[in-house]
Amino acid sequence: MKTTIKLIFSALLLMTFILGCSKDEDEVDPNFINAIN
Repeated sequence: MKTTIKLIFSALLLMTFILGCSKDEDEVDPNFINAIN
């Protein structure tokens, strides 16, 4: 059960990261950067 949640969370994080990188770097959401750190 925990493994499934971890996989879904990782996939969501990866998709958010890819979407964030596809924008101009000036437009990256500061909250997103804080979430990674």
